[in-house]
Amino acid sequence: ILTVAMYFLIRAINRDTVSSYVLAGVFMGLTLYTYVLSYIILPLFLLLTFICLLLTGKADIKKALFCAIPFVILAVPLLLEQLVNIGLIPEFSLFFSDFKRLNSYRSNEFSLANIPGNIGLIYHCLIRDGIYSYNCFNEFGPVYLCLIPLLIAGVISGGKKAVNALKSHEYDHFIPVFILGFIIYFVRMMIATPDNIYKMNSIYLVFLIFIAEGTLWLFKCFNFGKWGKVICITTVLITGAAFLLFSEFYFRRQTAVYGLHPVFISTLPGDIVKYAKEVYDPEDNKSIYMELEYRNRDYSDIAIALINQIDPKVYMEHLNNETNELEDIHFYFPEEFNENEDAIYILGSNWGHIASYLRSIGFSCDENWPGYTILYR
Repeated sequence: ILTVAMYFLIRAINRDTVSSYVLAGVFMGLTLYTYVLSYIILPLFLLLTFICLLLTGKADIKKALFCAIPFVILAVPLLLEQLVNIGLIPEFSLFFSDFKRLNSYRSNEFSLANIPGNIGLIYHCLIRDGIYSYNCFNEFGPVYLCLIPLLIAGVISGGKKAVNALKSHEYDHFIPVFILGFIIYFVRMMIATPDNIYKMNSIYLVFLIFIAEGTLWLFKCFNFGKWGKVICITTVLITGAAFLLFSEFYFRRQTAVYGLHPVFISTLPGDIVKYAKEVYDPEDNKSIYMELEYRNRDYSDIAIALINQIDPKVYMEHLNNETNELEDIHFYFPEEFNENEDAIYILGSNWGHIASYLRSIGFSCDENWPGYTILYR
């Protein structure tokens, strides 16, 4: 979304019309709804960018306001939610929205004192991410390692253009690009956990622009001649090869190397419960007892709640009270099996002895799910 917003902003600067600035403000406002760090990044970015536009004569106060008005209108609901959480205004409801306090408010993560320890983010964003393989594979780097020379060349070339433009009080598109990159880095350096780069994924838009500029700069160095074309073609081929190697690793070998990432949870428990309810409890009046395979217990409750559309308030009560029940689903065996209870049992392969006992007292068996048995009457 930030990429689209940047496109419309630069388009507005080029066209210099009121309608294009309004459109840029709308898309900048929509970007606020993507990730909370944009609450800080985008206002700073727009403020500094329009200061530069005013100083270079590329825009005036009127056009700045036409961009700011839709941006502010879209920001108001988010601002009200922040004011509620800070405690400046009480919780309230308005039309179809509720403005409530969050269970935890992570504003304490921001501190200028974090900056010295987070300088290494430059390294993490270019070379390695550390332990979080779901952010990037260290075999390839957050940026394809083969593209880093072009990135550096683009920063140098774009930097010269931006500095020369500011010195002559003229405008260049690399001015907002540098402003955006600086603000993203600065804001992210105020947050703990320096090796977790997913909180600043927007920096890769800036990197991509510089890589394109670095390629064009090399092309120009050879006066658009034979060697320039060779460099461009080689760049495309190397990047394409890196992409194919990355894709093969991502889709075929990453699980063997890194294992199943903790952010990827199995939906199987939720799928089985949904199936059991639809097939063996269409009236929704039976209790379900579940004991999963040992390896599938983590996060199974959230998969069940999501896939079976359980009320989020019910799920939060289950989570906060650390109960073993979720509506009519029980994550345990009953203390004593009631031979007359018309219940459903979902058992992993670790519980074959329980499945055998239930069969012996008259339960039917459904083994359509590999590794699991559904017992029902």
